[in-house]
Amino acid sequence: DIPESTGCSKLDVYQVERDAGYGFEFLKYVSVPTKVLTDEKQLQPGALYLYRVSARNLAIPEFGPHSSYITAYAASIPGMVSNIGFVASTPTSITLQWDPPAANGGAPIDTYRVQADDGLGGVFADVAVVTEPYATIDALHPGRPYRFRIAPETMVGSGPFAPSYRQVVATVPGPPDAPLVESVLGFVDRVRVTWSEPADTGGSLILGYKIVFDGDCDRYDGTSITSVTSVQIMCETGVTHMISVRARNIIGWGPSSPEVSRVCGSEPGPPVNLALMRAVPPTPIDIIDLRTPTSMTLRWDSPEDTGGSPIRSYQLYRDGGDASGVYTLVYAGEGNSVTVNALTNGRTYRYYVAAVTDTGVGERSSVF
Repeated sequence: DIPESTGCSKLDVYQVERDAGYGFEFLKYVSVPTKVLTDEKQLQPGALYLYRVSARNLAIPEFGPHSSYITAYAASIPGMVSNIGFVASTPTSITLQWDPPAANGGAPIDTYRVQADDGLGGVFADVAVVTEPYATIDALHPGRPYRFRIAPETMVGSGPFAPSYRQVVATVPGPPDAPLVESVLGFVDRVRVTWSEPADTGGSLILGYKIVFDGDCDRYDGTSITSVTSVQIMCETGVTHMISVRARNIIGWGPSSPEVSRVCGSEPGPPVNLALMRAVPPTPIDIIDLRTPTSMTLRWDSPEDTGGSPIRSYQLYRDGGDASGVYTLVYAGEGNSVTVNALTNGRTYRYYVAAVTDTGVGERSSVF
């Protein structure tokens, strides 16, 4: 601006001086009425310069007192950062990273200002000022979709904020409990897998599940289906598989549940013809069974339906001879007959038998 006092004479010219660190030196004359100067003389990018101006009128050849000085950097504000993303997240914190601006305006980046809203669409506020292109923001609310924005800062000033980056604050879900693997009635080439939501959702909603066979084979992909927690899976009859379940939220897939070992097939049907073992004397008259006052010998036939797997053993249960309905295991073995000892003479005992395969224990026989 022109001086408040022109010395009662018309102004002639302005003198602009610059201090580049070695004291003020003449820079340029600017003729009246121009009051603007663009300095392009041997500037060093990012360097600090001081300027002052004095005026001369037509009455006196000397210049009047100079103005107070101003400071300026030979740089412009930096550009925007790019590629904002998250490195890690927990239910209450997030670590962001980004690329520095392609143009720093001629001055080195001093800091980055990180702002976030309240996770509910509110106004932005400062949450961090850092010197490196990454920052960890704590004390956040689990599951909220926060918006973040970042601006670079130099000695010249703050650059523009990059477009906001939106991210739910959470971590991957924990492992579900071990799944329940069951036979499918009427089929030996499939199993039913049932599971429950993991206790730890990672701070975000579960978005889907997958079933994994033998550690690396995805046999069911419910990536975006949360309502299904029980499915039938085809398999090869008689083959043993290790089966686990994984859950997914907005962050990604969590670890697998504990594995369950299961043979593809169904449990065997009930053994048949449970009865006392018969003895055949030398003559075909008066056939009797093998009983004594304190023991019985029983036999049975294998199940008609083995469920697709060979019979490995049998389990024979007996009550106490008192019609209590309480049965205890008295035999477990591969044979189709057994002698039960330590019985009480005169009591009526009840028995049933079940077959065992690699798939599991089958139905029990009718009570004898």
